[in-house]
Amino acid sequence: MEEQPERDDPLRNVRAELRERRKKMGLSQQEVATRMGLKSRTNVAELEKNNHDVGTQRLSRWVTALEARMVLRVTNGEVVVDSLEDL
Repeated sequence: MEEQPERDDPLRNVRAELRERRKKMGLSQQEVATRMGLKSRTNVAELEKNNHDVGTQRLSRWVTALEARMVLRVTNGEVVVDSLEDL
């Protein structure tokens, strides 16, 4: 699947926040994938790079894998992270 231009991704801010949280936690993409019940770190890499659709169920598993609570807001067609907190 070809990577979409960043401006076409309404979740780019969410992806960036979750990628940064993973790095701050010292977790590898494989560790997050395992926590999400996925087999491969490639799935997390694709989520982080916008090469994969993020439905609400997958987003919920991703945030939970990072031991967080996230509040989102939609503004001008873009999803914005209002808060990202520890559970």
